[in-house]
Amino acid sequence: MSDDIESEPTREEVVHAIGEAIVARYFADSDSVSSLSVPLGSLSKTQLDSAIFSGLVNSGVVDVDAAPFDLALKLRITPGRVKSALFAYNLGVETSTKLDVSRVRIDLSDSNTERVVMIVGDQFTRELLLSKLNTIQVYPRRGLESARLTLTPEDFMRGMRFVYGEQEVAVLEAEYKESSKERLASMKKQSRSERRGSYLTEVFGVFLATGVQAALKAVGAA
Repeated sequence: MSDDIESEPTREEVVHAIGEAIVARYFADSDSVSSLSVPLGSLSKTQLDSAIFSGLVNSGVVDVDAAPFDLALKLRITPGRVKSALFAYNLGVETSTKLDVSRVRIDLSDSNTERVVMIVGDQFTRELLLSKLNTIQVYPRRGLESARLTLTPEDFMRGMRFVYGEQEVAVLEAEYKESSKERLASMKKQSRSERRGSYLTEVFGVFLATGVQAALKAVGAA
């Protein structure tokens, strides 16, 4: 077997990880293990389920980036409960409010010079993004699919600069200006289906270097 293929965790590793997660809940506010920080039996079923889910993630049984339906099949619960478990997990382990751009996509097939459609499938990332945008009075329109957020090109640029910071945006802008023509040419050759759901990191720099409307026109999304 190839060394590149990760082996599945052993039963002992999974049991240990789940045990550690549950113990952490009972001794969360205590430096000593001689006494519980919360009364025995006081944790709700939801809290215990959340601890077990964390243990499954920490042991490698659950991949938080997997599709909710795939996780639902593995955990034998509904996709809705999977999304709730993922949200609670991210809320518990998130140590910063920096957005993960790999979880944000641009739907170029549905964007044009009047709107930019963002696809943010992960609920935690979506709510964090909306919270940040709302602080500067940018309110994306949410479609029937909750993952789809629509903004004007102007709000998109203003929001991205605020969310990711002027310094980081300046670095991205300088980096992409050198290759914007090649990137635009490559994107223009993509089919409509290929352009749908392009990663934000693939198009954000082009938008910065050329302007949203010019970039959308160049890739034929207008």
